[in-house]
Amino acid sequence: MVIALKNKTIYKTLTLITGQIGAKLLSLLFIYVLSKKMNNIGLFYYSYAFIPYSIFKDMSAFGLIPGISSLTSRLVSEDNKNKVNYLLKVGTYYSIFLGVLFFILLNMFGQSILSISLKDGYNDNDFNTILINIRVASLSLLIVPIINFYRGYLQGHLKILPTALSLILENLFKVILIIFVINIFNLDNLRYALLFEFLGYILAFVILFIFICKDYKKKKEKFNAFYNIIKSTILYGVVTLFFTFYTFIDTLTLSSIGIESGIYTAYMFEAIRIVFLPITLAQSLGSVLNPKINSLIKRNKHDEVIKLVRASTNAAIIILVPLIAILKLYSKDIYAAFYHSNINYMVLFHLSDLILFIGFYKVLIGILNSLPKFNYIVFTTLISVVSKLILNYILGSRMGHLGIMYSTIISISVCIVISYYILYNSKIKILINNMSTLTMTIAVTFISSFISIIYRSIYIHSRFTFVIELILYSIIFIGIYLVFITGIIWFRKSTKELPSNI
Repeated sequence: MVIALKNKTIYKTLTLITGQIGAKLLSLLFIYVLSKKMNNIGLFYYSYAFIPYSIFKDMSAFGLIPGISSLTSRLVSEDNKNKVNYLLKVGTYYSIFLGVLFFILLNMFGQSILSISLKDGYNDNDFNTILINIRVASLSLLIVPIINFYRGYLQGHLKILPTALSLILENLFKVILIIFVINIFNLDNLRYALLFEFLGYILAFVILFIFICKDYKKKKEKFNAFYNIIKSTILYGVVTLFFTFYTFIDTLTLSSIGIESGIYTAYMFEAIRIVFLPITLAQSLGSVLNPKINSLIKRNKHDEVIKLVRASTNAAIIILVPLIAILKLYSKDIYAAFYHSNINYMVLFHLSDLILFIGFYKVLIGILNSLPKFNYIVFTTLISVVSKLILNYILGSRMGHLGIMYSTIISISVCIVISYYILYNSKIKILINNMSTLTMTIAVTFISSFISIIYRSIYIHSRFTFVIELILYSIIFIGIYLVFITGIIWFRKSTKELPSNI
């Protein structure tokens, strides 16, 4: 039973990881093609238009995926299928309303936000160009909420494939459009790139609707669906969108401390995209854990919950720590591979520390969503946002972008500590086990890094291109890491199986 449960969870996690990582890579390819077509100033303008749009995009989908996923899985586990069908109807209207609302809000306040984030050195023509791009980008807000609602609804049924498929095809469509339309027809206007974002979402909507349309015709049973949607999305939204709040605060802070435009773009737009590739692994795991643990708790299978939580948190640590090392060891090459320049590669070097903190907390959120006292983490998140704002101005004014990053780590650490407290009160004791895994993983990562650095020093004059070298060194690092980590895990298991008198 436990083996079957783990296999299903692993399969669904891998499916979602494939979709999300594939989407992230395609998104980076989209930016790669865009950056080749535009000069640095054009890319700066794109980032200044994209950042306020992306913040409003996250807000328009506030808690929809985890909230609807949790609500749907709860109704399914209680065998309230007719209520689930009614939830689909009400949720659709609610999502359409959110799309229209945030579309209007971004168009109303886009100019004010741009006035704050855009510093001196840009004329009125530049300002108006970016403002027009923001308004083109705002079209996507009309459809983002309904897409996220559909994904949450399907994930609540433990149907992961539609989400993965829609994510990959949405971003693949954008890449195809930018390659063929911009390169072949030589159109370099930013508005086309932002319009492709909207067209990609249209395709994602169509794909998800195909999987869901038949449910609209099923028998419905009325209940207070609107109240339940609001309650679920607000609670989960506050927690799951913590980084959106942090991003908004960073946008204001980096401008107020007078950060140069190149560092601003690297921190807010370029480096963070690379950093979120490994974080997506943890986010995918958390998304699958949410409905799965919710279902187990409803069936009073506490022992299976503990095993799943311990295995998933340890897996997150084992995966995330070495990825930080890779980004630090090869930050210069990785940055150049994606953005044709390594001038600001140290921003990526520093931001890689966020991988463990944000990624691990994403996994914890997927677990905590289904547990009692979840309200504690909601209030803690709000407190962490306030602390982030205060620390940004204290540390940012003294240490620049590095201080901004440290304020993020401190704020998230508060949330992680409270998460362990909630788990402990739910009789899920994993702290010591996680700390043991973390210590082991750091030691193995250090050994792998040491051997990798020696190998690279010996073959520094390789005839391969730097991209091939980067891939080879990464493979060597990962290979060494896997050998050591697998050996330690095997030794631990074999030791536990020995009789106590030996």
